[in-house]
Amino acid sequence: MKLPFHFIIFACLIVLLAGCATSSDLASAGGKPEPGNRMHLGYPVSTLTSVVMMSDFKWWPELSGYYLPAGVYKAESEDTNGVFFKSPNGFKSESVTGAMDTKGGIYLPKENTVGISGHVYLWLPVFGGRWATYQLPDQFFSHYGETWRIVQSNELPDTALEPKTSPP
Repeated sequence: MKLPFHFIIFACLIVLLAGCATSSDLASAGGKPEPGNRMHLGYPVSTLTSVVMMSDFKWWPELSGYYLPAGVYKAESEDTNGVFFKSPNGFKSESVTGAMDTKGGIYLPKENTVGISGHVYLWLPVFGGRWATYQLPDQFFSHYGETWRIVQSNELPDTALEPKTSPP
């Protein structure tokens, strides 16, 4: 039996979107931390801070995921619970059908914020476009200081905006 082309495309889109939760507002989706999980207690973030990723981070929780490139993630918006940091170029949405460059970034909760966890937001252009969210995994948080860190924006020289491809 031969399947209609439209059915195959629809099935591929369902697989692409599997594992995504949506939100219409970048800073509105909060997650409940797991009991006893101390990695989601918040960070000293504000619009005067940036997130520096010293190495790439890839997460594939189900049939789709994301790729966070090394570089400087600058604060773009803030709410009472946290700050959204826009990704540098190279941010990707990944699925079983392949990877796609897109826009997005990281949302980190502020210090002393209870019940809010960090998220990755990415723009999915299918069906007119929408924001998708993934909760940042413990593997991301457990490498704070090793593979990523928070810095004051005034600590970054203009040359720090692009990751170095070779040692100085």
